[in-house]
Amino acid sequence: MKRRRKDKTKVLLIALLSVFLIIVIRSFSLSLFVKRPSTLNVLFYGDNTKLYSLNFVSGEIYYVPFPSDAELFVPGGYNLYKVGALQKLAELENDNNLITRTFSYAIGSFVNYYFVPYKTKIIYSSDKKGLEKIKPDFSYFLFHSNLSFIDRVYLFLYFLKKDRFSFKKVEYPLINNIVEGKVLDTKKFLRDNRGLFYFLSYRNEKRSVQLIYTKHYSSALNIAKVIEGSGVRVLDISKRSREGERCEIVEDKKRYSLTAENLAKFFDCSLVRGRTHISDIIFVLNKLENYWKN
Repeated sequence: MKRRRKDKTKVLLIALLSVFLIIVIRSFSLSLFVKRPSTLNVLFYGDNTKLYSLNFVSGEIYYVPFPSDAELFVPGGYNLYKVGALQKLAELENDNNLITRTFSYAIGSFVNYYFVPYKTKIIYSSDKKGLEKIKPDFSYFLFHSNLSFIDRVYLFLYFLKKDRFSFKKVEYPLINNIVEGKVLDTKKFLRDNRGLFYFLSYRNEKRSVQLIYTKHYSSALNIAKVIEGSGVRVLDISKRSREGERCEIVEDKKRYSLTAENLAKFFDCSLVRGRTHISDIIFVLNKLENYWKN
């Protein structure tokens, strides 16, 4: 009887260990260790918010400091909002994508990953010395993130081994004619830094996109800026009368391209196989329009 129990315990332990190993192997195979992209845009949001763009081809890291007391345009009809109050706004609106959407629009490219505090708070000002620091503090890697534990470790070690000459600071300009407060000049930033945050993998695929909107042309225009800044060519923006529910990425291929898969992932859209006409991919916005309008 005791032997049977021991045998059952062994079988259970082996089964649990096997499941654990499968999870670890799968996590590792999907991690940045294995699937190292050409570019990675990562947001570290907190007391001293910075956005880092890691170019794994050249080894350079561009970083953009965002003062907490400066105002930034927030897509979705919110107009200007202070950087330090964005997490509070996201909580009030119950919109988990608001922060990444805002900073994606701000740099004109996809912000793949983020680190934000677990506890929501309004940050009224940034520490000048903190903003001038080249590397993110270790504490940021303990924040809430859409990165796995393995990828957090990988990213931390990647920053750790880099010397200061690998980092290139990119200043975000202010609008000069504002009498009170600080307003970040997105138009000037995008004009001066066009192509700085693009993804080589998208350019190599050379897939083109047609955007279909129903009500808000500004939404299609804002999304187009982010897509093109990421390295994907937008051929056309068209209007149709009928609006559906969830946004769709339509592609006429047996196997979806990396561009189509990542568009669907970033914008949380359905991947659909269907006939395209003037472009390789059709991006039907549907309800997504509400989150990207002016």
